[in-house]
Amino acid sequence: MSLFVLEGWGLSFLLPFHRRAHQQELHSGRSFPLDGLRGVLAVTVFFTHVTSYYAYEKTSIWDYPPSNFYSQAAIFPVTMFFFITAYLFWSKLIANPLAFRWNFLLGRFGRLMPAYFFACCLLFLLAAYASHFHRQVSLGKLGTQIVVWSAFWGNSDINGVNDSKLWFVVSWTLRYEWLFYFSLPFVGWFARRKKRAFLLLGIAAALGPMIERFSPATRLGAPLRLLGLYSHFLAFTFSIGILVALLPKGSLSAWAKGKQATVFSLICLGYVLFFVPPKYGLLESLFLAFPFACICMGNSWFGLLSSRPFLFLGRISYSFYLLHQIFLSAVLFILKRSGFILVGLNPIHYWLIAMGCGMFTILICAFSYQLLEAPFLHVGKAPRALEGQPQTHAAH
Repeated sequence: MSLFVLEGWGLSFLLPFHRRAHQQELHSGRSFPLDGLRGVLAVTVFFTHVTSYYAYEKTSIWDYPPSNFYSQAAIFPVTMFFFITAYLFWSKLIANPLAFRWNFLLGRFGRLMPAYFFACCLLFLLAAYASHFHRQVSLGKLGTQIVVWSAFWGNSDINGVNDSKLWFVVSWTLRYEWLFYFSLPFVGWFARRKKRAFLLLGIAAALGPMIERFSPATRLGAPLRLLGLYSHFLAFTFSIGILVALLPKGSLSAWAKGKQATVFSLICLGYVLFFVPPKYGLLESLFLAFPFACICMGNSWFGLLSSRPFLFLGRISYSFYLLHQIFLSAVLFILKRSGFILVGLNPIHYWLIAMGCGMFTILICAFSYQLLEAPFLHVGKAPRALEGQPQTHAAH
């Protein structure tokens, strides 16, 4: 992590685009702690996937690592990403309940999809390489797989390549991000009063178990089960962002920025990493709610989240979140195909390989943000005075 932060610091000075972006951010009035938090969250997920691959090479079973710490390194960032999404957009919904119409969805598409499509192209290219560029399934099935993965629904191997579905497992989280976006044009009524927001969350909490119980265990029941899972995430993860958006910031922000709040926030986070079972749900969200609320009110963890390297990592966090596992998978696959034995590899040597993958991914993501994210920031929006100014992204 220290090397990633150091690399972020160096690239923020060395790359002209990011030097300009940093200067623009300083004059933009943005919430720096939230930006820095994104950098922490996206990079932290990397360590879960590194340790999961190590266990996978030994057991051929893909699962969370046999460690609460490393499992939480994926669970708590995704949970807090959902917090951020709900907080930012519910705050806007409170200010203008009629603000979210289809031009908003167009803006989200422009902001998120170019980088996602690029990640999908790399995924398909890696699958082609793994199959020696020979089609191993019918043309129709291959086309369906491409469409399904491009629509965040991928959960099957590509072109018959065994376990290729593991190369891009983070895509599932974007399904729920998009479901939240699609719901915003319809929930303005709930944002007009605080009591209505609680009503919405109550409905979501009740709806999830009902759908799970009564949806048929067939392919036709899949959309219903997805709705049930979304209701669960809305009630127990997105809900924290919504509730923080409802807090009276003025009277609380001074204390929330203080040392006591920072120390208690870090204690909560440490407790989650080491002791809270790694599961998306109420207990996870409750322990993360306090540090998240403090960050939203300006707490920067003694200046860490507002520092130059963390702002850089936050800027490229969406690209890094999408690409890190694909690059890690590609390197490990190529090493195995070249005869390199990963099973039983010394952990230090394995971490050195992972470190190289992570640092290379950060470098690529610096250009991915410049070429695939920044040019589309203002799609569906009025022109901004500062061209190329980095904008807040919700997902990763």
